[in-house]
Amino acid sequence: MPFGGLNVANSGMRVAQRNLNVTGHNIANAEVTGFSRQRITQHTHAQRTLGMSAGGASMQVGLGVAWSDVHQIRNEFLDVNFRNNVSQLQFYSAKVQVGTAIQTILGELHGAYNFQTAINEIWYSIQELTSRPEGLDTRQFFISTASSFLTKVHDSSAGLIEQQFNLDAQVREMVHGRNGINATVSAIANLNRQIRTIENMGDTANDLRDQRHLLVDHLATMIPIDVRECHRGYINITSLGHHIVSGSNQSTMGLRYIANDAPFVEVVFTRETEILAANTPRTEFTPFLNYSNPINPIFNNDRGRLMGVLQARGTSPVNRTSYDLMPPLTLEQIREQAALPEADRDPALLAQDNNRFISRYAATAPADMAALINEIQRDFDAQTHNHRAHMWSLEHAMIPQTQKTLDRIIHSITLMINDALTGNLRDSYGNLLFENSPVDARGNAGIPMFVREMDIRAYNAYMRNHVAGDPVTFCWIQQVYDNPEHPSVFETIFTAQNLRINPEFLYSDGHNNLALSLSGAPGDTDLLVALQEIWMSNSGPYSIAMTTLNTHGVQVVQNFNVQDAYIRMIGRLATETAEAASKVSSGTIKTDQAHSRRMSVKGVSMDEEMAAMLRFQFAFQAASRAFNVIDSMIDRLINGTGRVGL
Repeated sequence: MPFGGLNVANSGMRVAQRNLNVTGHNIANAEVTGFSRQRITQHTHAQRTLGMSAGGASMQVGLGVAWSDVHQIRNEFLDVNFRNNVSQLQFYSAKVQVGTAIQTILGELHGAYNFQTAINEIWYSIQELTSRPEGLDTRQFFISTASSFLTKVHDSSAGLIEQQFNLDAQVREMVHGRNGINATVSAIANLNRQIRTIENMGDTANDLRDQRHLLVDHLATMIPIDVRECHRGYINITSLGHHIVSGSNQSTMGLRYIANDAPFVEVVFTRETEILAANTPRTEFTPFLNYSNPINPIFNNDRGRLMGVLQARGTSPVNRTSYDLMPPLTLEQIREQAALPEADRDPALLAQDNNRFISRYAATAPADMAALINEIQRDFDAQTHNHRAHMWSLEHAMIPQTQKTLDRIIHSITLMINDALTGNLRDSYGNLLFENSPVDARGNAGIPMFVREMDIRAYNAYMRNHVAGDPVTFCWIQQVYDNPEHPSVFETIFTAQNLRINPEFLYSDGHNNLALSLSGAPGDTDLLVALQEIWMSNSGPYSIAMTTLNTHGVQVVQNFNVQDAYIRMIGRLATETAEAASKVSSGTIKTDQAHSRRMSVKGVSMDEEMAAMLRFQFAFQAASRAFNVIDSMIDRLINGTGRVGL
């Protein structure tokens, strides 16, 4: 079978040449990021049957070697392991950055004047004042420390909000940026289409597959993903149960304002290119984040930088008006209230956000009921979703938790001092400690140390009228009592962003306005001693409730005084940041190891490729020599045994 031998030699040459081409391609792309080395799948060629032996067995002759495809040397398990590790690393890196930033804002890391020092200085000034309440220096020191405390409050509050805005900008960039989620997902879906087209034609698209794997690695740094490859060359990607890429189709991520009073966005799935309004109902978008679950290893969602940023930022800045926010009415309550006459409606229910819809409902003609009911339903859906997101933020987000505790501490300190100076100081049961009110150095009734922006505006109006000689029908400071705190009206709240020092204390003789004496005697310390006891008390209207773990690991609510509450808060933040830093340290090692293991499989080794090139070169030479021998045999047969053509 000389011609059969010729086919064997020829197939060996062709396969060896193909191997040489693939090896050269590996060497040429050795330094290309994301490149996976390639090898040929080769097998024996189909055999020729010559007949049957005497024993009944088939007699076959081999026809050489053949190759079927050029495949990548990759390990799916190592790919998944690397992506999970790098995804978790990015999540905890974001937490460490934000935790460190919060501690820096509060001055706990590098600041000479931190928030705890500001609290302690007020306490020291009260102690100094108790030793000499009539002293000019002790009174001025008390006012000075109160002013410094308020400066630290404003700086810390502004710093936390600025940090939230920075994180919000990161969310927008990760979703819509040039290298963001949408751009990456779109590129993956486009590569899916190209790979399927090429491989349906019988060719291989390994270089395009490398590009796709590189994009998937990048996507894993931003969000948690699960990847499955289909037999048609497609890959499907899901994230937290959402289909991100399905074949050549993709789900587009969008943004939605999550509150009317803060321009922070949540990540949603929508076809809209513009940011959705806060009153967009839940039926018109799919939220990316599940606000029923925290972000932690238990739910396997502690992956991706986007998740870390969302957990750190929360949904909005937090103050007393937001963490005392009441849930929206149920749809049944809305309709029940709307059916009643105006005079019979429950004011407590109507004070909530659906008030305007209930009023319109009752005033609308029956012909318009269907459209109005739909509008009420839409508003109800949006408010319910926003409230759930806000409650999730208060419970699980780093900055909102810090803002909430700080706001309670600030509110407790300002309320305690104001109540002491105005005769409203209360004991652990909420009862007034003293029947008579304190007086200042002139014998006048006390005025509060801390006021709100609305009180400052009233003061300025009073001063303008006073200077102009116009009759004044009210005393500006009475605004403090005529406008008590209302949980849903920010202007009335003694909160970090709204507090100011009473201007009456900023004059050169402002220290004389401190009402410290219950009896009128200059050295009376009964009020200040009581203030110190209340300050250190862990119960009563000035204590701060915090959730802690008991000895059995069960969450319980405990009350703390302002200093202990701050120590607990900053300790919890430091512990959370340290735990995240530990996971970053171990995650970096695991990621590097996963990358090394993956590269040991898919990476190009120049020594290995050169050895393979020599092996395939020798195989080519051996096949070519066999080809030459058979060629010479055929030539001898044709030209050496008779005349050609006879």
